[in-house]
Amino acid sequence: MQLSFDKNKVLAYFKNIRIGVLCGGLSDEREVSLRSGTNVYNALKEFPLDVSLIDVQKDIASVLMEKKIGYVYNTLHGTYGEDGVMQGILEMLGVGYTGENVLVSSLCMNKTKAKEVWAYYGLSTPQFALLERLKRVEGERLVFDRVTLTLPVVIKPRENGSSVNVFIVKTAAEFASVTAKLAARDFFVEEFIKGKEVTVGVLRVDGRPFTLPILGINPKNEFYDYEAKYTHGRTEFEMPAKLDVRTEGAVCALVKNAYDALDCEGVCRIDVIIDGNGNPHLIENNTQPGMTDTSDLPQMAKQAGIAFDDFVLYILGYKVVR
Repeated sequence: MQLSFDKNKVLAYFKNIRIGVLCGGLSDEREVSLRSGTNVYNALKEFPLDVSLIDVQKDIASVLMEKKIGYVYNTLHGTYGEDGVMQGILEMLGVGYTGENVLVSSLCMNKTKAKEVWAYYGLSTPQFALLERLKRVEGERLVFDRVTLTLPVVIKPRENGSSVNVFIVKTAAEFASVTAKLAARDFFVEEFIKGKEVTVGVLRVDGRPFTLPILGINPKNEFYDYEAKYTHGRTEFEMPAKLDVRTEGAVCALVKNAYDALDCEGVCRIDVIIDGNGNPHLIENNTQPGMTDTSDLPQMAKQAGIAFDDFVLYILGYKVVR
């Protein structure tokens, strides 16, 4: 794949602009963000650019003004970083930034709202219900106000990523034990689909969504949790994923439609589960994919023949240099 951008134009555009790589932050995903930010910072330093690495704290607005940052490469993950909050701050400061805008960021951060959009457009995603809408438990059946789910199920936070605080529960007793420790308003319950996990990077090239090579995920843990994502050796990857032609085509088509349905413009990573019949189902969209040494997106870019430094430069410039 050839990225549709002129490297020299990007460098010329940013010649006199101070770039701030935002990382760290205040969310549960702080450590991952620090690693992502450091990788991106090191990549940008390979080019003749004025770049600062900024560990985001509550005084970020003042820091950006003091440093006279003119453009931000956002590698924040989780609350305040990819949910529209930081995007809103940057908009008010008049500072350009990578990634999605305020509305799309907030929509995609709220997993249940994103799933509602997908369902509206007829795109397959596992059934779900808000935990606070639980009416009763009848054996292995969880009865909510609008849907009934059957154990096993997945319990997830409505926000946050990196599979933090995600639980697969198989029995009513386990469900009661796990949910007793959770704030019901912050979690939702999702249909458990046993199958093959894959994830797909998608970006907009010449106005159309373009998918990077599909990455197959075989975690040694029960599912692709935080430890499996960010610990060397805890996951076996298939690059590219071992899929038949029909399934690969179905995954790519679904992901492109999901990306468009959410009105995305930047580089995203969409997680998919493929059931036993080869049918793909959308899990979630990540608008701020990790850029660590073990993150999925850099692996996909590498498989596509895109050097990490060039990929980072493309993400920096895609909004401002066409």
